[in-house]
Amino acid sequence: MWTDPEKFKLWWGPQGVSCSKVQLELKVGGSYSIENLFANGDKLIIFGVYEQIVPNKKLIYTWNIDHGKAERVTVLFAEHLQGTELTVIHQRIGDVQSQQRHTLGWQGCLDKLCAYAA
Repeated sequence: MWTDPEKFKLWWGPQGVSCSKVQLELKVGGSYSIENLFANGDKLIIFGVYEQIVPNKKLIYTWNIDHGKAERVTVLFAEHLQGTELTVIHQRIGDVQSQQRHTLGWQGCLDKLCAYAA
């Protein structure tokens, strides 16, 4: 669900946001871009580069919304009897307001991922 663009589009985006376009070049040094489409028609592009890929275990990639300093996202996957435990670590966020927005955004995305996976 994280590496197949068609599946990714089905769950990505917090409440009121959908994924209108996604490109995933899943290799170290490969790029990705995600176009978020808001209910009011506004669009936001998230883009970056994969830094580390461990199949079924870990993804680490940069996160850019503009051309400022890149943030970093680490996604960890751990197998459990009832499914997969997912941990998202988002680092290098510049200020408290941005941290709060990212927290809400990730919560919304992960809620949609859980609903899709069910």
